[in-house]
Amino acid sequence: MRAQKLFHHPVGVFSFGARWYLASLAVLMLILVAVHFVIHIQAQERARLLMHDWLAKAQVDVGQVRYHLLRNALTLQNIHIRRGDNSLSIAQILVRADAGSLTSDTPHMGDVKLSGVRAEIRDALTVGWQDDMALLRIWRTAETLRFDGGQLVLHLPGGDTPALEFDALGFEQHQQGDKTELHVSAELLGAPVSLDMSSAGQGHLTQHGRVEWQDIRAGAVLTALGWQPLNGFLSGKILFQAHGKRADDMHSSDFTWRGKLNLAREDDSFEHRLLIQGERQAGLWKLDMQALAWPLSPWVRALPAIHGMRLLSGEWQGNMQLSQSRTGWRGKSPAGAVKHMQWLAGQADDANMLEYLSYQKLVWDSVSRDVHMDTAALQELEFTLRTDSAATEGGWRLRVNEFKLLDADVALAMQRGTLIFAHMQGQGGIDRHGRLALNLASQDEADDLRAGHGHWSLN
Repeated sequence: MRAQKLFHHPVGVFSFGARWYLASLAVLMLILVAVHFVIHIQAQERARLLMHDWLAKAQVDVGQVRYHLLRNALTLQNIHIRRGDNSLSIAQILVRADAGSLTSDTPHMGDVKLSGVRAEIRDALTVGWQDDMALLRIWRTAETLRFDGGQLVLHLPGGDTPALEFDALGFEQHQQGDKTELHVSAELLGAPVSLDMSSAGQGHLTQHGRVEWQDIRAGAVLTALGWQPLNGFLSGKILFQAHGKRADDMHSSDFTWRGKLNLAREDDSFEHRLLIQGERQAGLWKLDMQALAWPLSPWVRALPAIHGMRLLSGEWQGNMQLSQSRTGWRGKSPAGAVKHMQWLAGQADDANMLEYLSYQKLVWDSVSRDVHMDTAALQELEFTLRTDSAATEGGWRLRVNEFKLLDADVALAMQRGTLIFAHMQGQGGIDRHGRLALNLASQDEADDLRAGHGHWSLN
């Protein structure tokens, strides 16, 4: 056998011209691959320079920038952003766009995917992320922006209260033309929280959406808000809609919302519910509330003292309309009731207690600091009248045209002792100067005499 038969190559079956064509094609492919790598290296260097320059101007630290030529995509790794006490860390951002488009005045991007997102917000009200155009370039121009498995640590304003930590944070945004769809989900203290929002318009922006949460531990949330903690689990839903004259100024937009809150308490089986509707027009609010056995204790720090009396707890039931003016707030409630009420009077440490209070035509005004009830009925009252303390000046004033008492234990505290009037009933009133008129008598003279209490009458 001849040697050439031992070293046979498939190309050998082609003609001389065909072999030259294949060889030229192979060389051309090698040149194209080499050119690709050269272009890729140049594009990578250009992307790195452009991105580092733009990110430096935007005050963003980035560890690495990579440009994928064939995919026309950018990868940014180890991103760190700080604005005041607010910080944002992102392990990686994958952007379907080249560096020139991203850093231009009219950027356009396809899909943007983030991973390893962690944010800590301490002063969201004073540091406006929404005004940082360099950071919002991706947000506003990406067709799709999404991530999951993120974390948000939110410090609410008002003091050194514990932060709210949102885990399993997911975010997905889709934009088409001037329409944007947004979905956010997370877990707060192990309970699900979600936000869905749609917006449309450029010069004039319209937004509507929904916030929903289920069985969040009320005590932890109220503590973070700086309010009095409360046992139980909060569930709720809020629907909102906003119309802004300018897309970049939603703070002055007209805003409407309605919400429902439910509280499930471990120590009782009663229903606790609060319905709220509100609207803001020309920067002023109007609210309408409807409550069923809703606890007042979380709000006690915000409620004013009335004639030196400070509310500690109670459960409110009724309707109330609130309206804001340029100078303050005004509220009115046609009818309502408060159960299991406790309050402190003056400098006393012992709480006064009232099992049930019903009222008609309640009106209050934050400018004049007046509270007025037309009529009221009080049942199972334990109250101390103090004659040994000076009258309380300042604060809010209470006026009641007429009230009725049933089963009241009234203690009259004087300098040399205290007189106790048990099982009293009667009526009275409080004038605009805070003067109390009271006419009491024991409920059942025969029962009092049989019990050896005697019969009391106090005017």
